Amino acid sequence: MIAIEVLASSKMNARVLKISKGPKQLSTPSYFPAISRSRMHLPADAVLTLVLSVVYPRVLVSTYDFSQMARENRAKVLGEISNYFRNGSFVMLDSGIFESCRNHDAAWTFKQYAKWVRSVDSDFYFSYDVLPHVSNSDERLFERTLSQIRRSKSVTGSSECIPVVHGLTPKQLIRQFRKLVFHYPQFFNMISVTERDCGKTLSERATTILSLRRILKERHADSPIHVLGCGDPISIALYTYCGADTFDSLDWSEMVFDRNELRIVNLSQLELLRCDCKACKRPIKDPQMRALLHNLRFYQDYGMKLQTMTKRGTLRDYLIEFVGLELMESVDKYASKEAPQ
Repeated sequence: MIAIEVLASSKMNARVLKISKGPKQLSTPSYFPAISRSRMHLPADAVLTLVLSVVYPRVLVSTYDFSQMARENRAKVLGEISNYFRNGSFVMLDSGIFESCRNHDAAWTFKQYAKWVRSVDSDFYFSYDVLPHVSNSDERLFERTLSQIRRSKSVTGSSECIPVVHGLTPKQLIRQFRKLVFHYPQFFNMISVTERDCGKTLSERATTILSLRRILKERHADSPIHVLGCGDPISIALYTYCGADTFDSLDWSEMVFDRNELRIVNLSQLELLRCDCKACKRPIKDPQMRALLHNLRFYQDYGMKLQTMTKRGTLRDYLIEFVGLELMESVDKYASKEAPQ
C-alpha cells in the first residue's frame, strides 16, 4: 500500500507529491525510463544493465519481455532487478499488452501476465489493460476494463496495482475515467492513461488531463496520474501543470535532449550539444551509452527543476517560453470552465 503526501501545490493543478511505499520515497513529477526488448534499437539487456548499474532510482520493465528471454539470461536479469529493488530503487512493471499486440502474439494472456507480475520484484505494476475497439459501446468497455482491473489487483499484494484506463477518443476516456473513479474509488490509489488516448494535439491532451484531475478533485482524491508513453520534456512540463504526476516512455533510449533549450537531436549527435553535465564528463568510450547516461541525468535533473518551479509558482512562466502565451491562455480558459460530463 502506498502513502501519498502533497508537499506543494500551485494555483493550477501542478503539485509536488511524496509517494511512500514502505521505506522507499518517490517525489513527483518524475520520469521512469522504459525498457522494451521488442521496440528498442539498442540491445535491451545492455540498456537495462546500464540503468541498474548507475542506480538511476526508477525503471519500467515489461512483463512481456520476461516471457521472451532465454532461461539462463532471464535468471540473471531477475537477480539484477531484485538487487536493484531491494537496494531502494523503484521498479514499475508494464502489462505487456502493447508489445504482444505489436508482435501479434496471441499467446500473451492474463495467465502469462500474472505469472511474471508475481515473479518480478516490483513496487508498481499496471493492470492488464483493455484496448478499446470501435465495436465496443461505453458500457461494454467499462465492464471489460473493470473486470480486468479487479483481476489484476488480485494477482499480488506485495506490489501496487495501477489501473490503466483507455478510450478511443478523449471524450470516451473521460467518461470511462469518471465512471470508474466515482463508482469504484477503492481501486484508484494511482491511475494511468496513455498519452495517445488523451488527444491528437498537445493542447487537447493537456485539457484531457485537466479533466481527469478535476474528476479526482471532485472525489477529494490526491491520486497520482501516470501518463504512459510520455517522455517529451515540454509535454511533461505542460501535463504536470495540468495535474499529471509520473511519466514513462522509450524516448530516453531513442534521442538526445538539450538540457537548456529542450531541443531533441539524434542519439548519435550528443557531441553537437557540447554538454558538460556529469554524465558527459565521464570517461565512457561507447558513444551510445554516454548518450543514454546523459538522458538519465537530464530526466533526473529536469524532474527536480519542475518540482522547484511548482513550489515557486513559476512553472507557467517557464511553459510560456516553450509553448507560447496563446496555448497557455487556452489551457487556463479551459480549466476555468465547469467539468465536462
